[in-house]
Amino acid sequence: MKPFATAAVKDLRRLLESLSLPFPAMVDQAEQELHAAAAIYVQSRPLVNTTGGRHKLPIAQARAAMLDLHKKLAAAHRAATNLPPNTFGAFRGASRPPLGTLTRRIARLMESVGGAYRVLKSAPDKEKDAARAGLAFEVALIIRDTLRVKPARTRLQAFTATSKPRTAAYARVLSATLAVAGTPNVDLGAVMDAGLRLLSDPDLPHNL
Repeated sequence: MKPFATAAVKDLRRLLESLSLPFPAMVDQAEQELHAAAAIYVQSRPLVNTTGGRHKLPIAQARAAMLDLHKKLAAAHRAATNLPPNTFGAFRGASRPPLGTLTRRIARLMESVGGAYRVLKSAPDKEKDAARAGLAFEVALIIRDTLRVKPARTRLQAFTATSKPRTAAYARVLSATLAVAGTPNVDLGAVMDAGLRLLSDPDLPHNL
């Protein structure tokens, strides 16, 4: 993974220092935790493409790939079940388990791929960014438990030159952490809501 951009890292540090925290050590701990959360987010995003950028594969491409795999497996299964009898001896000498077992495994793999294709076919065309929601949750948790600031839905626009230091703390820290992770221009509204929903989920371990 490439190192974080220096400017974004410095901006996050300055932001944490501006929150008027009671203990300086809280800044260091929160910074480390936010960097770790950003690293997990970066690693969980889709693979780097041929131009070096990151992108989310469209669901249609995933469906097409799964359907193509199913067709190829079906062709392999047909070919394996229609081999002439005089090939069986040669096959047994070259491989274990025997051809019949391998043919049944291909059939089971076809079933699994077919099931996966049906799941993809029923999925919405636009996928939600679960990794980003997870990062928003981690940031909210760090703000609550490490910085001892209650994360709220207050938007970035609410913070002005005359605001108190912790106004819109969640939005500001989340925005700065996304910038550290290389995603600086994000519509924070839905992302913040997703993070706060996870934070308040009574079934998650942090609330038990």
